Amino acid sequence: MRRQFFRQILLGAAGFAALGFVSTPVLAQQSDPTLFVVSTKRHFRVNFVDLATRCQASHVALRMFLDAQSPAIAQVDAEQGLVQLLAGVFQRDPRCVAAQSVTVSVVEPSGKVQQFDATREKGWQFVPASAASASDNTQQRPSASPSIQPQSASTVQPQPQPQPQPQPQPQPQPQPQPAAPPLEGYYAFVALAAKANPAWLDDDSVQRCWAAFRYQRDFFRADEFGRHALMQRARDDLRQSANMASSERIETVIQTTLGPYDFTKQGFPLEMPLHQISMHGECSGGSFPFMVTLQVENGELPFFVPMQQSDAQTFLRARTQWGMENRSVYVALTLKADATTLAAARQRLQGELKASLQGIQVFADRARTQRLALIGEDEINKLVVEQRRVAAEKQADEQAAALEAQKTRMMQAAGSLSKPAMMANWLNDSPDLQWGRTLDTIRAARLSSVVTGAPVTATLLVQVEGSGKDKVPTRWPGHLRVSVGKDGTAFSSGQWYLISGQLSVSPSNGTALSDALLDATKFYACHDAQCAETTDPVALSARKLSKQPQINR
Repeated sequence: MRRQFFRQILLGAAGFAALGFVSTPVLAQQSDPTLFVVSTKRHFRVNFVDLATRCQASHVALRMFLDAQSPAIAQVDAEQGLVQLLAGVFQRDPRCVAAQSVTVSVVEPSGKVQQFDATREKGWQFVPASAASASDNTQQRPSASPSIQPQSASTVQPQPQPQPQPQPQPQPQPQPQPAAPPLEGYYAFVALAAKANPAWLDDDSVQRCWAAFRYQRDFFRADEFGRHALMQRARDDLRQSANMASSERIETVIQTTLGPYDFTKQGFPLEMPLHQISMHGECSGGSFPFMVTLQVENGELPFFVPMQQSDAQTFLRARTQWGMENRSVYVALTLKADATTLAAARQRLQGELKASLQGIQVFADRARTQRLALIGEDEINKLVVEQRRVAAEKQADEQAAALEAQKTRMMQAAGSLSKPAMMANWLNDSPDLQWGRTLDTIRAARLSSVVTGAPVTATLLVQVEGSGKDKVPTRWPGHLRVSVGKDGTAFSSGQWYLISGQLSVSPSNGTALSDALLDATKFYACHDAQCAETTDPVALSARKLSKQPQINR
């Protein structure tokens, strides 16, 4: 049995390869159970209509979808030739032995459908559905001639043959025009942009694009005069479509996959980052681009398809072929284009166009007949609020963790400094520790000023002995007076300070050491004796991290 099974598979695969199809039946069903055959060379794919029976019923229904690049579009003979290729599949594929008749609906990119029928009895010769119906009616119509019994030659008398009466010819009825399919994706955007920019209606590139979209068969067969007339019709059609278009809303469909089942939330996450959506068209001529890209502001939301565990298991088992799960789904998106974007579309059509997500519908099939989930605007807004809350909490946690780590590193670094270095860093305005900074000694500062003959910058630990702002004497170190500008805070007697400023020394009279003068540019009034609080690594790191040094000026 196993050998016979694989023999049937190989026979089916050989039949498809002989017809020039890209995917064999085996590979096609592994990737998508709805797929019957596909040909990238001839720009079409064929899907089953009934997934329960597929090719194993007496009557098989198929849909052939033509790509926009197919040369057979709007040509019945060419479409019939493509459909006729399927005859070899029904003759060779062992899965289709039960099939006695088949109907193939050829779907053009515009939405127009042409139907073809064939039967095994007639050797799988496909004909348009109207011709097949006429042939069947002719075969089934009873004869209008009366039944004549055989007579002998002697008794046979010649009978006058009645002359056929001319029958009135039926007047041809005008064929109803197929309803235009609802605008989606690229062409929906073109209609909205034309609504925001009426000047588009008179643009040759826009008219040519819309005429090729709406009147494919006639447009590509027409000469330049016929195309000009169709472009004028396209102008009116585009104006009507623009007027009927929902304000700033665009519908488009994408294909994506279901993520692994979440047993906690009871459903499938949708694996589809929607922050950027590209919509393709066929308007690559002139200044009109063939693709429009929308930047979706709320496209990174965690979308979810709720489904009970038992239903999810049944759903996936029904979509499993040859050991491969088909998790593909089709998502219909409702987008709201930014009004500013639409108004400037002509200038920014190939740039960043902004939009927001308004609604999502998830379908199990391409035809969008089996809906799995509906996510409305209110639910999307709730997801946005929740996402922002979670993001804010995450950011706060990350900042707190980073601050704590930085504080720990700062404390360790401050603890390795000497006390004079910690005091100098306390007074320094920088939020970072500076390893080369330390307190000066009065002796080194005096000597430097004497040698250079000019004031030098010095940072000293000082205890004043008097009060005031100008040349206040100090108890520590000796032979030093401190001053502060008239806008500064006066010094208090007995207070310890960290002072930074310009130190200068007056020439000695030869009998006594003259006092040095320190003009303060900034200082810190200490709380503890000898400014002990400034030598605490914890306090120093906290002061640096706050970036708000409490320095009196």
